[in-house]
Amino acid sequence: MNNIIIHIPKTGGTTLVMNIFNSERPPIPSKQYRHITDMKTGESNCGELFENYNDYNKINIIMFIRNPIARMESEYSFLRNRDEFRKLWNNKFPDNLFEYIKDNKTYNSICKFLLGKSLYEYYKVTEDDYDYLISRMEMLNIIYCITEKYNQSLLLIENKLKTNLDREIINYIENLNKLERINWTDCLNTFNENNIFDIKLYNYCLNKFETQIE
Repeated sequence: MNNIIIHIPKTGGTTLVMNIFNSERPPIPSKQYRHITDMKTGESNCGELFENYNDYNKINIIMFIRNPIARMESEYSFLRNRDEFRKLWNNKFPDNLFEYIKDNKTYNSICKFLLGKSLYEYYKVTEDDYDYLISRMEMLNIIYCITEKYNQSLLLIENKLKTNLDREIINYIENLNKLERINWTDCLNTFNENNIFDIKLYNYCLNKFETQIE
């Protein structure tokens, strides 16, 4: 098996995956490509990777992660225009970003994705869940990439994998449907209160990234 890519939604992963696989569209999720496998629930195939980490601890794993509030803002902009996802809220999709952040279905969605849980159903991430993820990540050869530091992350991948990426790579992380920020302070405060494990995970990965780029 070659390298594994963990594609957390709305982290700029589509850009990287299309480049590495030399494809015009992302591949079907597999052991090599960890992404959403059930579009009706948002369930991913990442859970198996961490459960069976001993099977993968000699393989390079590329994972981009994004500032959690920025990722959620991008996710809301993306989902609000797609009926197939709106239906997951029983046609009561939040009218604005603040209501989306308040909805308990959205809490700690990065951790939920990595655990293989359904992104758009309520699941309460616990301290034990977080510790489980960190313990598994410590056992794997993960190349930690940060969406906000995209160019540095590409150079890190090149260095770790001894390869070259296309320098004309198109960056898709800018969402054309972004909305004007309203009640942003309330959004931030509510997000920080309900997403402590996503925030902790991002800071953990950011520290790992800073160490790796040295």
